[in-house]
Amino acid sequence: ALPATGHPALPDAGQAARGAYLALQGNCAGCHTARGGAAMAGGRPIETPYGSVVSANLTPHPEQGLGGWSVQAFRRALRQGLSRDGHRISPTCPYANFTLITDDDAQALYAHLRSLPVTAQPKAASTLRWPFGTQMALAVWQWFALQEGPFQPDPQRSAAWNRGAYLAGG
Repeated sequence: ALPATGHPALPDAGQAARGAYLALQGNCAGCHTARGGAAMAGGRPIETPYGSVVSANLTPHPEQGLGGWSVQAFRRALRQGLSRDGHRISPTCPYANFTLITDDDAQALYAHLRSLPVTAQPKAASTLRWPFGTQMALAVWQWFALQEGPFQPDPQRSAAWNRGAYLAGG
């Protein structure tokens, strides 16, 4: 497990605002906000052909959310699909795309999430059929589908094209 944050400093307002913009572009609330629930507090079931996965609480709640996560643990979840304690995360969280996110943008997203109101929302159990939710199945999926690495701009393309590719891909 990666270390917890302890008592981190308040997020930088400018960085948190940039993170809010990125969270909006990535539609994080679409998965991490249950119908009628608090923003980013998770609890939304996401149906798949293999069962349902319940979204995680991204608020800074110390036990049920990201309150005990360091920025390093958050980046690892985004890029490697590993939770703070090292368990593999279901690919319903599109970390295969998030691996493209730059360090600065990951830090901004983290700052935004740390600036949200602390919300208690225990994580309900997912109902994936065996073996799809097992750590072994997730490891196999990651081995085949996850290519870690930040976005690399295409030097043959314009800055606007590269920005669009970054936002669409990551």
